[in-house]
Amino acid sequence: MQKRGPLAPFFIVRGRGRSVILRSMPAYTILIMKRNETDRRPLTLHISTQLFWSMVVLAVALPVGGFLVSAGVIAPAWLKLDFNSMKHRVEEAEKMRKDYLEFKVEYDAMKNQLDTERKARAEAEAKTTMAETARAEATGKLTQVEGELLTLKQSIATYEQLLKPKLERELVQCVNLDAKYADGKASYSLNLTKVAKGIKLPPKLTARVSLVVGDNAVAMRSNTQAGGNSKSFALDTAKSMDIKGEMAIDAADDATRLIDVKVFDAAAKTVGYCWKTF
Repeated sequence: MQKRGPLAPFFIVRGRGRSVILRSMPAYTILIMKRNETDRRPLTLHISTQLFWSMVVLAVALPVGGFLVSAGVIAPAWLKLDFNSMKHRVEEAEKMRKDYLEFKVEYDAMKNQLDTERKARAEAEAKTTMAETARAEATGKLTQVEGELLTLKQSIATYEQLLKPKLERELVQCVNLDAKYADGKASYSLNLTKVAKGIKLPPKLTARVSLVVGDNAVAMRSNTQAGGNSKSFALDTAKSMDIKGEMAIDAADDATRLIDVKVFDAAAKTVGYCWKTF
């Protein structure tokens, strides 16, 4: 670079293949030419002094100002945004931790409940298995008992036929025969009906109700034949033939008691008979 004259400084800037001439009159002039083309007119650029120094100042001030703006404005703003983002992430992490703790508590509670239900289910299954086994055994025993009960009923019917006196003719039968013992007294009630619809009953019948007590069948039969503690009822066949009454019995509470009912016609012939233990 060269400078000529006190009033018109002239600067030449040499570069690769070109020369730049800076001339200062009232302003700076930049001439651009090629070394190998000296016969061509150079490119001329005029720059004022203020513009030149402004460019120089800008060239120096822009990096410094950019640094100051970056350090004083952009960096704090960016740091603030980054801090807010980190704060939001921390809040989300804290919320996730709380949710995890709540979920863990619920999980533990559900696990304990599931374990309890599993134990209860196991116990219920065991009880069900035991109940099924007991039911099967009870069913078998019930079937056996029903068979024995049927056999006993057949035996009782057979004994009833053996013990029942032979009647020349049977006109009436007992219905709803019931007897109870309490406080040394026996109360009884029964209904007499025809054994068949076509049978014609005599106008008058006599029913004798006997209450006997004994420790065995022989003693009870002896008391029955002897009359026992008996009571007679005159029946009008045209009206109701219901019998109801009460008798005192001097016997232990655990003794076997029997009510014996015989019905006689006017000729003192037995036309109906029934009995029941209680």
